[in-house]
Amino acid sequence: MANNNIIGEEFADYVQQQIKVRQKKHGSGTPNNPRSIEDLNYLNSKTAWVKLASGVKISEERLKTEGMDASFQGMELAKKRVLFGGVASLEGDKLIQRGTNENGILNITNPNSGTYNVNQKNETNDLEFGLVPMPGITSVDIKNKNRGSIKEATVKLTAYTREQFDFIDLLYMRLGYTVFLEWGWSTYFDNSEEGNYRKMNYTLIEDKKGFFNEEWGTGGSNDVGNITNDGTTIPILTNQQRLPYSTPQSSQKGFNDFLPKISEYRNKYSGNYDGLLAKVRNFDWTLSSEGTYDITLSLISMGDVIESLKVNIPPTAEQAKILELHRVLHTSTPEQSEEGSTPPTIGANNIISSQLLLYKIASYPLGFENFNDYFHDDFNEMTYRVDGIDSQPGAGKFIPLGTTLDIKINRAYEYEFTDSDVEAKNKNLKELKKEFKQDINDGNIIISYDHNRSSTYFYLLVNGTRKVSTGKETPQNSLKPQKDVFQLNYRGEDDSFLMDSSYFMRLGLLLQFIDDKAIPLEESTRNKIINIHTDQWDSNRMFHFPYQQSHDPKVCIVRAKVPISTTEFVEVLPQLPGWHEEGNSYAWLMNIYVNFQQIESSINDNLDEEGNLSLFDFLSSLCTAINEALGGVNNLEPVIDEETNTIRIIDGSYTREEKPKEDYSLELYGYNNTNNTSNFVRNFSIKSTVSKEYASMISIGATAAGYTKGMEATMFSKWNIGITDRFKEKYVPSNSSSPLPTGSLNEAVTNYIENVLLKPQYNQKTDGGVYLLDSNLISTQVVFATEFYKYCQSQFHAKNPKYGSPTIGFIPISLNLSMDGISGMKIYNVVRANTSFLPKNYTDSLRFITKSVNHKLSNNDWETSIDTMVIPENYDKEGDKIILPYAERLEEVKRILIESVALKYGLNPKTATRSGGSGIGASGGGGNYIADEKTLTSGWPMRSSQYSKSRTKKTQIYLHHDAAHQRSDKGEKCASILFNKGGVSCHAMIDIDGHVERMFDDEYISYCQGRVHPKVPGQIWPNSTGLSIELAGLGYERKGVKFDIGEPLVGCVDWRGFPIPKYKHEKYQDYSDSQIIALKKLLKHWLSKHGIPFVWEGEKTYKLMFPPKNTNSPEVAKGKPGIWTHNSVDSNKSDVFPSLKLIKMFMEISNEIN
Repeated sequence: MANNNIIGEEFADYVQQQIKVRQKKHGSGTPNNPRSIEDLNYLNSKTAWVKLASGVKISEERLKTEGMDASFQGMELAKKRVLFGGVASLEGDKLIQRGTNENGILNITNPNSGTYNVNQKNETNDLEFGLVPMPGITSVDIKNKNRGSIKEATVKLTAYTREQFDFIDLLYMRLGYTVFLEWGWSTYFDNSEEGNYRKMNYTLIEDKKGFFNEEWGTGGSNDVGNITNDGTTIPILTNQQRLPYSTPQSSQKGFNDFLPKISEYRNKYSGNYDGLLAKVRNFDWTLSSEGTYDITLSLISMGDVIESLKVNIPPTAEQAKILELHRVLHTSTPEQSEEGSTPPTIGANNIISSQLLLYKIASYPLGFENFNDYFHDDFNEMTYRVDGIDSQPGAGKFIPLGTTLDIKINRAYEYEFTDSDVEAKNKNLKELKKEFKQDINDGNIIISYDHNRSSTYFYLLVNGTRKVSTGKETPQNSLKPQKDVFQLNYRGEDDSFLMDSSYFMRLGLLLQFIDDKAIPLEESTRNKIINIHTDQWDSNRMFHFPYQQSHDPKVCIVRAKVPISTTEFVEVLPQLPGWHEEGNSYAWLMNIYVNFQQIESSINDNLDEEGNLSLFDFLSSLCTAINEALGGVNNLEPVIDEETNTIRIIDGSYTREEKPKEDYSLELYGYNNTNNTSNFVRNFSIKSTVSKEYASMISIGATAAGYTKGMEATMFSKWNIGITDRFKEKYVPSNSSSPLPTGSLNEAVTNYIENVLLKPQYNQKTDGGVYLLDSNLISTQVVFATEFYKYCQSQFHAKNPKYGSPTIGFIPISLNLSMDGISGMKIYNVVRANTSFLPKNYTDSLRFITKSVNHKLSNNDWETSIDTMVIPENYDKEGDKIILPYAERLEEVKRILIESVALKYGLNPKTATRSGGSGIGASGGGGNYIADEKTLTSGWPMRSSQYSKSRTKKTQIYLHHDAAHQRSDKGEKCASILFNKGGVSCHAMIDIDGHVERMFDDEYISYCQGRVHPKVPGQIWPNSTGLSIELAGLGYERKGVKFDIGEPLVGCVDWRGFPIPKYKHEKYQDYSDSQIIALKKLLKHWLSKHGIPFVWEGEKTYKLMFPPKNTNSPEVAKGKPGIWTHNSVDSNKSDVFPSLKLIKMFMEISNEIN
């Protein structure tokens, strides 16, 4: 989880290697694996150790109050009283246990450093009880909480005198203060190829750059963790005290910076070391009958703040200023009594709601008028048309929010032509000039008279705008358009002005805003006390069901490819950043757009009795709503990566579709003759814990189909493959008199087709052209879509009985292991156990996923125990392939829809058409040529004469577009065009969805660039030196060509991204975001693979890519390596064109690879 949010990732390499090393040592003692003296020492004599250090610094004044020597001020008492083998003192970079000196000589009775005394006064007199043992740790128990997101440690201590208890109280019994707990093995074998026998060296407590280094925290006298005379500390910074958006980092470091050091040491010591940076949550102590103090410390990792962190904090100063100004300027005009002109009452009592309101205000730069004017004509600019369908409503518009916001000021003051009114007017004019002085000086406000509106009245008018800071920093890349907030062209039936349901914020931006503005900072380091992971792309993935979409726009929307009929599949909301790329089994969860109303609901519905909102409850509520809106196939939830103190959103339904990397097998029992290894696992058990929620599911899973209406349990059916309960072979709905006959329509599919596919979620238009949502229909569609997805899962299982649906989350079966202590195992890691002595179906059907990792240390022993949960196995080991990969599931959904429609309407069951229609996935023509080969990726027809199998070194990459309509066809149309042209080809084609279709190997020669035109001596043959890519796109605007499919027409830009009148032509069809993403990925891959250099040098590179009309680029024509366009070598061409998206991509590639 350190780098992504994916369930089922392997243990870290050092953990896997240590497992193999230990199993080899435990299996030694045979001719094939002899046992050495070191092996014997390790197996019979290794001991565990524990260290506990305090993060407390103490003032000299407090030491005097406690009657302690002033030499212990600052960190010195903490350094001299490390709990390790009793008590140890940090001297330089060595931890010296009391009772010895640096040379290891015994020292028993010295009052300051001897075994039997602990003296805080640096006096030589004996303590009140004479010689007594050192205080120390007797046991440590570390457990997981919240599925392992948070660690709790229970540390038991014993002290023998009040003086010993005094220093423990000062250092280790400070509620909320930082402590550092370390533990490990005294001897171990490392992960080197030789497996060297080692003794544990210094740890982070001794390391000069470790726990006691001054860079952690601050060196000042009033930092967090410093105990003053009155016991108070300086609090963390609140939102009102922090700087806007970005906060300059202090040279000091906090606990978030320290956590990676622990991971480094785990790796350094091959999993034989572990540590926990924690805070004291609680403590208790008793005075035993023997006169000892028995103390229990309760420690908890830093991530527990998620449960109590209040995020509905007051608005920022900038937010409050804008909202108050807007309220004042729009609630005091005499004209507000006119019908339709009353502005809304604006108010928000928390930082999140206030930010949502700022975006709503920003959506109306001209101010507020009648509610029906709320939707402007610019919606029509975003209208999407797919496959010639013109009846779709305008999609909406993006709402940018800059560093300033323009507040429209339009105030009118009415006066009669009387002396008193003229006097009042002059007085008011003076006050207005004072109030708007800066605005008038800046030329933003004009105060004028109007004498023409009435014969008996005149008016004093204030018109203009006021620029107000939003507190937002200037974007790093000004070329990047803001696509994080979107306003759809509809409203809910009960919406009111400015409180409607048409606004959406990208989930990634919402979480980033909370991370930037609502998470408190440590005052000393200016580090956030917890982080939220908001990466937009690959490290935040979620499960994707074929043609999945949001069925409740009151909760969220996504860009998705969905059916608009039973045979046509189109992209909805193509303006939004990509949520799913065709062919992937996953989607990018940060590109879900959450409805403002849902955000408000998740705030208001989770307030506690005191009106506080915990971050964990808020995120959990959002995830639950999104799961339901997307059809119930996802299991999104917030968790904490305790190694980085970072909140992540994970999807319990998603695991990678790839062959497992089984570099180890954890031996559970006995001796493995094949590998000459044995187990270091001490105990194991397998058990099931069936809750009420799972009881019905298990009954359904015992049937052959694994499905009945309202319930899908193919995950259990997979486990029971080939076995059915003869008393309940199949369930049918209670309202069904008999099972459905073969070939009949299923109710789930029928309802999906009739009530989801064929019914829009909006109904009538308002007078202003706004579509109204049908709330009742939306609720119905969520139910029907969820049921359809469940039914499809049962059909996947029917197609391949080894398939088990991952969408119900984790199976309540657990493998519980206890073993010799080891570090580095994390929650959601897969456990590759040798279960050869278990029933075979366990390993074929199930994967064990770690849900908790616990450690116990006592009596010089360290035991690690892990509990697991189960998810379906998605890899067929016997067949060495993915069990029903995403592409096959996609085709199965198509089949279900086509055959169901065919049954209902009596159509062709293969295409769902009456005659000659092109069904789902129909192929294009092949001309008069004979296909003797196929493209590499999808197998489209091609001919060997289209390219040359001569292998040449590639030093250039050329970009083209195919001059055809943009389609979601995996390059089929482009392949067909190239096939019918004759001897034309390219190395790769990219369709509108970003699917990359490879025609043949990179090293072969494509016939795509032709020869340089016009050709002169010394020029290369670009077909030979170049790799070629065809982007789906019609190219420039021209008569007789309809640009009604795919992306809109856009203008050209210069090398900086600024608009220009034209490049050869004025407008071209834009490339989709998915195409750009796929193109960037392919370009970076080819640049790396073939060693092709590329540096964006601004105007210089731009001119080489886009030379003036009727010219080419001589440098490129002579073989200059890099990324170029068809324009570069052919003066007659105009592909590709200089689009903003391309220029931005070139800049990004150059920055990322250089």
